[in-house]
Amino acid sequence: MQRKLLIIIVSIFTLFHSERANSQIDTTKYNDVSLSQLDTVLKKNTVFVEIGGNGLVYSINYDRLINVSSKIKISTRIGVHYTNYFPLIYYRTVSIPIEVSALYPFFRNKHFLEIGSGLSYLNSYDKITNYTEDILILALRLGYRYQKPQGGLFIKIGFVPLYDFYVINPDPSVPHQTWFLSGGVGIGKTF
Repeated sequence: MQRKLLIIIVSIFTLFHSERANSQIDTTKYNDVSLSQLDTVLKKNTVFVEIGGNGLVYSINYDRLINVSSKIKISTRIGVHYTNYFPLIYYRTVSIPIEVSALYPFFRNKHFLEIGSGLSYLNSYDKITNYTEDILILALRLGYRYQKPQGGLFIKIGFVPLYDFYVINPDPSVPHQTWFLSGGVGIGKTF
């Protein structure tokens, strides 16, 4: 089961980064620089750590930007989270969050409104009851993102409601198919 899920996630991630998406760039002007020129100077890759958010406790993420039009960018992301002791003493958890977000600039092409959604796969093992669950979580995002076109410091903060809609081997003592209102703060580097 985990092998099939990993293959699906890698396939989705590869699809997000296909050159086809980049070949549909609008060549209209973008603050005195055409998008084709901006595409060559725009730093598209980001590595960041997010506390909260799709990874629940934290996640280490890779993010890639795709230009869609003169104003809109698409952000694709994949991450990983692992805890074995801290901060969840009695749980071992592994999470793989993936997300697609639309970015709308609102000030000087480095401040963005971020609206997105994604899925997180969570494997949770309770060390006391010896119980393992596999959960698919729907994640929505509404937030702010700071990212300069030339790279450097990356910051994001957002409201991230989570809904665990699919559970394999559910633990009867834990409520499922419920909303969890969460937030996330991320910091990293764009290159």
